Amino acid sequence: MTDRLGDVMVFEQLQIRFKNQFMILAKDLQSGVEATTATHLFNIKRTLDIIRNENVALESESNPEFNGVVEGEVRVVRDEIHRLQGVVNSGVAAAA
Repeated sequence: MTDRLGDVMVFEQLQIRFKNQFMILAKDLQSGVEATTATHLFNIKRTLDIIRNENVALESESNPEFNGVVEGEVRVVRDEIHRLQGVVNSGVAAAA
């Protein structure tokens, strides 16, 4: 057994197998993180849309200034969500 563990070929084969398995695990983890991130971004966007729609309906008639502020903030958050989605998508393209 000592001779076998001392064999350079065995060590190299084990190293290659380890590297291949590690790459598979890393890709699976990356896919999971990307899917989770996309889901969370979608949920945030949907929640903001609900808040915006409810607030606009309640406040637009009585407080047009508030309506403008809400619209502006929604635009800022939407831009950030699109930016984050671009980062996630570019990470997918780079990993492929």
